[in-house]
Amino acid sequence: MSNVVLECRDVTKEYQVGPQVVRVFDGLSMRLEAGEMVSIVGASGSGKSTLLHLLAGLDLPTAGNVLVNGEDLLDMTERHRSAVRNAYLGFVFQFHHLLHEFTALDNVLMPARIARRPSKDDQDYALHLLDQVGVAHRAQHKPSELSGGERQRVAIARALMNRPQVVLMDEPTGNLDAQTSAQVQEVILGLNRVANCTFVIVTHNAELAEPLPHRLRLYNGQLERY
Repeated sequence: MSNVVLECRDVTKEYQVGPQVVRVFDGLSMRLEAGEMVSIVGASGSGKSTLLHLLAGLDLPTAGNVLVNGEDLLDMTERHRSAVRNAYLGFVFQFHHLLHEFTALDNVLMPARIARRPSKDDQDYALHLLDQVGVAHRAQHKPSELSGGERQRVAIARALMNRPQVVLMDEPTGNLDAQTSAQVQEVILGLNRVANCTFVIVTHNAELAEPLPHRLRLYNGQLERY
């Protein structure tokens, strides 16, 4: 039985730029099922980040629907959308966006704190996640004491903290050198095998996308398999 966790239906997205209307998407559709690992590649300016923002409910379509677990983000209040994001979605950005005044462990725990439920079990799980991404020994270090690869591993652990159904990654290796990028890629592939959640990786890096089982290209406002 199909288990769709995130879906776009005939999404159109337009922006007003001065007197001109710019249409980024026109009838874009996609379905993501539980446990899938999907890459979305595209040239700079093709709309990759816009699509990610729509999937996350950080931006809303001009027309069409974006559904998380069958619920339309457009029908929700902003408060409800925020709650859905925190409960069902995890995020990893190119620039890790860790909080510099907190330790790696505290950064991983942040989604639980936002959900107002930090507990001993949460702390144990955060340490487990840091161990899974290979930086448990750095749990009490602040971001300024970590390498770029270590910071990105902490960001990946943070994205998994609330056991999300979908993890959205925006150029997760784009700020790393080739060797560190390859190491982080191995971490991501390994987590997909054990974390039981869907991964969506938006990237311009063909080498990052290549090993993924489902590959999509964003071109002229549409997604195509390749």
